[in-house]
Amino acid sequence: MKQLSEKIYIEAAYNIMKNEGLEKISIRKIAKVLDCSSAALYKYFDGLDQLILYASIRYLLPYIKDLNKKLKPEYDALTKHFIVWDAFAFHSFNNIKVFNHMFFSHYSDNFNHIVSHYYCMFEAEVRELEDMGVTFSRVGDFYARDMVMVNSCVNEGFFKAEDAELINKLGILIYMGAAKELLDKSNLDKKLMRKKFMRCMRAAIMPFVQKESTTLDTVMNKQ
Repeated sequence: MKQLSEKIYIEAAYNIMKNEGLEKISIRKIAKVLDCSSAALYKYFDGLDQLILYASIRYLLPYIKDLNKKLKPEYDALTKHFIVWDAFAFHSFNNIKVFNHMFFSHYSDNFNHIVSHYYCMFEAEVRELEDMGVTFSRVGDFYARDMVMVNSCVNEGFFKAEDAELINKLGILIYMGAAKELLDKSNLDKKLMRKKFMRCMRAAIMPFVQKESTTLDTVMNKQ
């Protein structure tokens, strides 16, 4: 029998998810991989759903790396806001079951704590984030992440302060609608769905814009 730990369980769960898909993961399969009893998992986790959430966090790293390359200091806040959503759509739509479980499961309310605990175990990933200037405590906060971008737009005069909360909610609701459509219809073209999502985002958000962006159209036409 292998020496067990939270980290070993997370690695095993991640490998199953990556190689076979989220739907193939089970307590029995993990126990077989680790050569242990099924009951041993409950020493470290509340159950399979919580373990899956921990294992899902690694899927954020490619998204963060992609975002780090795309966000340029010369871009205004409105451009950055749309880049963030576009990159998130690209990565999440290609792993929609994992991202849906990550942000909308019954453990999601405790996600910041889980993210912090995860990065205490996987310090190499923390160093990667720090090298990119990312604070890991904000990585998993779905609502606050977008609100930070919205408030940046307010500070640069693109949105009115009184519209900020509504814009934040609109973006999240549009994303949730697109995610549900992908979950319900697994054969949908992910690339086309991403384009449809971004068209909806622009249609919903641009009416709130108070001044013209000098970088938005040029940058987004390249995405």
